[in-house]
This record gives sequence, C-alpha cells and structure tokens, in this order.
Amino acid sequence: MTHIPSVAVDDGFAQIKVVSVGEDGAFQCRSFRSSIRHGAIASVSGEGAVATYSTDGGQTKMSVSDEVAGESTRFDGFHTSAMNRILIAHGLMASGFADQTIDLCAGLPVSDYFLGQARNEELIERKCANLRIPVESLVPDSGACPKYRTIEIGCQAIAAFMDYAIDDNFNDREDIAVDRVGVVDVGGRTTDIAVILGGQRYDADRCGTENIGVLNIHEALGSMIRREFKTTEKYSADVIDRAVRTGTIRLWGKPRDIRNLIDEAKQETAQKLRNTITRMIGSASDLDAVLFVGGGAALFRDMVDEFPNGVLPADPEFSNGKGLLKFMKVSSS
Repeated sequence: MTHIPSVAVDDGFAQIKVVSVGEDGAFQCRSFRSSIRHGAIASVSGEGAVATYSTDGGQTKMSVSDEVAGESTRFDGFHTSAMNRILIAHGLMASGFADQTIDLCAGLPVSDYFLGQARNEELIERKCANLRIPVESLVPDSGACPKYRTIEIGCQAIAAFMDYAIDDNFNDREDIAVDRVGVVDVGGRTTDIAVILGGQRYDADRCGTENIGVLNIHEALGSMIRREFKTTEKYSADVIDRAVRTGTIRLWGKPRDIRNLIDEAKQETAQKLRNTITRMIGSASDLDAVLFVGGGAALFRDMVDEFPNGVLPADPEFSNGKGLLKFMKVSSS
C-alpha cells in the first residue's frame, strides 16, 4: 500500500509553516513568508516564472516571492481565499510534496474556529471546500501541486497546547501540569489567546483573537525607515524581516544600524499586546502555565518573563504546526 504522508500547515498571515515527520521519525519544519501578489514575476535567467500558480480554472494567477513587496494578507476572509489556497500549495511544493497525495491539516484562529462554545462548522467546511479547489504550478518541470486525500482543520492556539502536552514521540508528557494552561499565540496579523481546561475543554470567556501581530511592527518599521532615511521605497517582506532579526538594514549598499527604530516600532505593539493579555487572562495566577508561541513570540521575550508561569518553547514559531500534526496523529490512532 502506498504511504500517504500526514502534513500540517500553519497558514498564517505572515508565514506559512509546514510540518511533517521524516523517515527517521524526526519532525521536519519549514517556514515560508506569505509574500504573494497577483500576476507573474519574471525570472532573471529567463527560464520561466518564479513560483507562479493558477487556480479557479486558470482565472486567478499569483506569484509567491519574498524578494518583492507582496500584497496585504491582512483582510477578512483570508483563510477561505484563493491567496490562502495558493500559499498553502506553495509551502507544500517548496517542502518536497510535489506530485504526491497527502493528508492535510490546516488551521483557523480561535475567533474563527469557535462560535461561542461550539465549533464554527460552517466556516470550517468553507475552508475545506476552498482547499479542494485545484491549484496548478506554472513553473516548468516543477511537478503537480499535491492532492489532498483528507483535510482537517484545527484551532491554531489550541494546537500549540497539543504540542506542549504531547511529546515528539506522540506520548502524553507527564513532567508538566496541563490542567489549566493559557496560550498566547502571536502571529502575523492577529494574536490568539486561549485557556485550555483539563486538556480537553476551553474557557470561552478567556479566549479570543485580537488584531495585533508582527506585521504591525513590520509596517511601523517600514514607515520609520522611510522617515529616518528620507526614502520612498516599499520594502519587501524579506528586507524588513531580516532587519528585525539582525538590527540592521542595507541602504544604498551599506548596512545601517536601526536597533533604535526597531525598539520604537515594538514598543507600541508590545503595550497593546500586554493590555490584551491582561484583559483576557488577568495575572494568570490560576493557570499552570502561559505559553507564548507563534512567529512573534520571541520578539516579546521580556513579556514572557513578566509571568512567573510564563513558558517560551524551544521553537515557538512551529508550536502550532507541530501541534496540528500531533492532533492528526493522536485523533487517528
């Protein structure tokens, strides 16, 4: 029988994270920026399009590249859009799943995944239906985009709890308390907050999604760079992300120290995030742990230390993706 790989995709507004398990049993985690735009981008070598895809029967064509400024992904309906569908296909293609059939698990933010105490079945099904629409790679000899035998949709912040509670051998962790755990998932456009009770239930009154994320910092930093250095360019996701990670940016061929601008850009977003956490979970004294996960968690390392029970996983960027995969494995066993 042909082996069908299980693959989880944490499909965020800023990054697409793809998680699978290799032949050696180790997790394989890959990350790609959600930098996408309509139309095709010409190849410098002239050998064809750069990561260009078509969907909707050829009516929609988009290119994925972090070398140019992409269109905004921060809009309502992103998770059921052609843009989302193509970004997931691109992440899977770039991760080596061309010409394959896979079992897929993608995600939704807390406020989309739930309606009150119940799952938002209508939206979950719309996301599944959106992913079933075929996507075709227009890059010569790239192979076909993967097909999905099954599609599951998980809740992003709760997936991070699954990663915390279940080890990488898919066994329950017994060295930690998981009766009451809060999750702060700092993503690109949004921050998800969820409180998990008894490992199975969630506290609806202390869960929600706020429009605060890493892209706020990127946007503010881009404006500050233009103001400080009197430039007019709209910098690509690759340039801004590298600047945030390194503290420098190359302008006119020379590195410029912009750590002061990064701190200023982070300050306003950090205060908004702090206010949101306090409003939803208070001081968190009744919780066993508060997990800080997502692509933006490491940017707010100081905030983790403000909670005596704050936890920053070793690789918070992939907590949701690993949790989605663990959810697939545990639920199917």
